[in-house]
Amino acid sequence: MKPARIALTTLVILLAQPATFGQDRQSGGAPTALPDTSLKIQVLVTEYDGPKKIGSLPYTVPLIVSQGGNREYGSLRIGVKVPITASGKEGDKSTSYQDVGTNIDCWAKQWNPEKYYLEFSLERTSLYVSGFNGTKLEGKDWAPGDPVPSSQPLMHTLRGKTEMLLRDGQTSEAAMATDPLTGHLYKIEVTLNVLK
Repeated sequence: MKPARIALTTLVILLAQPATFGQDRQSGGAPTALPDTSLKIQVLVTEYDGPKKIGSLPYTVPLIVSQGGNREYGSLRIGVKVPITASGKEGDKSTSYQDVGTNIDCWAKQWNPEKYYLEFSLERTSLYVSGFNGTKLEGKDWAPGDPVPSSQPLMHTLRGKTEMLLRDGQTSEAAMATDPLTGHLYKIEVTLNVLK
């Protein structure tokens, strides 16, 4: 009877204690746990022809960074599938489909109370067409209103991956590249915002 009474008393005492398991102490210099945080990752891809800005494409990817310190993942896919025809050895034709558009992947985690670690990748694919412009042959990305590309179009690709540390509201240039075919300059800027 006595061991059962001791076990029951111990159980009651343990259940009556405030739940402190897994919580950081507020005193004694130990760090406190960071709460889950909602982030908005904004990506801006800008194309220039010399000093002239040709266009900008903005994208937004939401993320929630958990207090466990795990890398949280977000992605965005936008585009179309383009049919591409190929001929086999015996003259039979087959059609496959190629993704054309933008793919963005982001991974984030809390680095310290003020900064976030962001791993970022972007792939932008477009149809590339060439045409005669008065006196010379020029190439450019296909746009609505242009003649339909052939059944074997050229694919123009911009691809990059980077890592950075960003504070709330900070914008950073993730990449900059010059297209060897057109001479156009591409700039990729990333902004991190904490949603309150």
